[in-house]
Amino acid sequence: MSAAPNPNDLPPDSDKLIADAARFLPIGAAAMLARIVMSQEPVSFGWIARRMFFAAVTACIVGWATDGYIQSQGVRFAAVGASGYCAPEVADFAIRWLKARGNAEMAKVSGKIKTKKK
Repeated sequence: MSAAPNPNDLPPDSDKLIADAARFLPIGAAAMLARIVMSQEPVSFGWIARRMFFAAVTACIVGWATDGYIQSQGVRFAAVGASGYCAPEVADFAIRWLKARGNAEMAKVSGKIKTKKK
């Protein structure tokens, strides 16, 4: 078992990364929560948790990616919120595409296997 990492061994920018994540994760989650609260559809807790997770992670990644490009903090927060708002649809599309692709591959493989009957 390895020892816990020494905080002095972390890169100097790690504090900024942690601070940015603490700012951007709630923005993405709040954007998704606002959509869920305004929605009229009945949804399950798992559906809400999955969508809020995707929204928060996407918002955090977009926040880090726009760090050096967008100088205005307000515009940066708007980009982070907008990415968190649309992230679940992109994730749902990716999941549906992967399932369809996997089913197509399974159909091709299962069609090639022939059993001999005696």
